[in-house]
Amino acid sequence: MGHESLEADHVVKGKHRLEEALFIGEWVKNVSAGGCANYPDTYWTNPQYRITVTDSDPTDDDELCTVTIGLMQMGARKSGESNLTIGFSVYELDPSSEGLMKRGFFTMNRPLAMSEFTNTREVVKRLRVKPGTYMIFPSTFKPNEERKFLLRVFTEVPVKEAESDDKNGLKGLAPDILKALKEEEASKVRLSLVKFALILSSLVKRSSH
Repeated sequence: MGHESLEADHVVKGKHRLEEALFIGEWVKNVSAGGCANYPDTYWTNPQYRITVTDSDPTDDDELCTVTIGLMQMGARKSGESNLTIGFSVYELDPSSEGLMKRGFFTMNRPLAMSEFTNTREVVKRLRVKPGTYMIFPSTFKPNEERKFLLRVFTEVPVKEAESDDKNGLKGLAPDILKALKEEEASKVRLSLVKFALILSSLVKRSSH
């Protein structure tokens, strides 16, 4: 199928607990909906999400960390629209860099990895990376296509995460989803992959009706 799902057992087997980071954002026309790298004039305007991998997987000896990234688009069923073609790139950053990466960065740097771009609800890619700082760069295939999205990152070790673009985030999210996510964060519960997927799927379905 060329596409994995975080709802299935493709990430880990059994009940192995994973660290998770969740970002909620939106592609907005003429603001943050820059399209894919085929559109260099606008590509750099897409939302940017930074993670810092602090250590390698404790179960492996290769000094690498497994990072599984899932990008899910929201709201298509509610509005009666078709799924957009979506995907993401991952760039390695200088740990000392701050703020948004501008157009010149994307001209001079190739992505470390790219997902497929598909018109499915969710696109998933699993990476093996060395400890360091990375930027996840989600986009639609064409510019100026608008949609809210969820970006999930699963790792075996804790990561530091930051949203580089303050134009995106929790704004515009359905109140029941926002409340539940804040409650989970406040309780500092480390969810297993299965439990987290069930909670998130339930909330997204509720927001689509």
